[in-house]
Amino acid sequence: MLKHSLKKGLITLSLAACFALPLQAKIVTDVEGNKIELPDNVQRVADLWHANNQIVLLLGGANKLVGTTTSIATNPWYSEVYPNIKNVPVLTNGETIQTEELLSHKPDAVLLSKKSMLTEVEQAGLKGVRVSFQDFDGLKKTVRITAEVLGDKAPEIAENYIKESDVDALLHFRNNPSDESWMSK
Repeated sequence: MLKHSLKKGLITLSLAACFALPLQAKIVTDVEGNKIELPDNVQRVADLWHANNQIVLLLGGANKLVGTTTSIATNPWYSEVYPNIKNVPVLTNGETIQTEELLSHKPDAVLLSKKSMLTEVEQAGLKGVRVSFQDFDGLKKTVRITAEVLGDKAPEIAENYIKESDVDALLHFRNNPSDESWMSK
């Protein structure tokens, strides 16, 4: 009897512990400072900003893409470096989102640049992360945000890329001291 009660108690305790553990999540801050809770291990990403698809590729996350843009799907360079892009659904033309199609691919995160698209994605119950840049510092910020979303080795790749880009910028300035057009102030 005692053995049975002990066994039952351990099972109950184990089940309680399982349900008490929070799901693993991470908080990502977008370009506007909004905090978005995402799964700790993001596996499915829809990237609805054409300029950011190259960043996803750079960071080794192309295999996580479940949605892209018309301009990326028809870009010969992108197809050359990532032939599987032809199998990634086109979910936006840059202006409108195919929301039902997006929902059917169950992305863990949706990367996008337009506020109107972010609103649409959030209204559909998905996690939108705004990324955008107009200058070098903005590019670095977007690379880091995208890396955070992708996880795995992406943050390390991002920091190496940023370090190399900073060195390239410094060398450019040293060789062209009067050219400040590429610098952000």
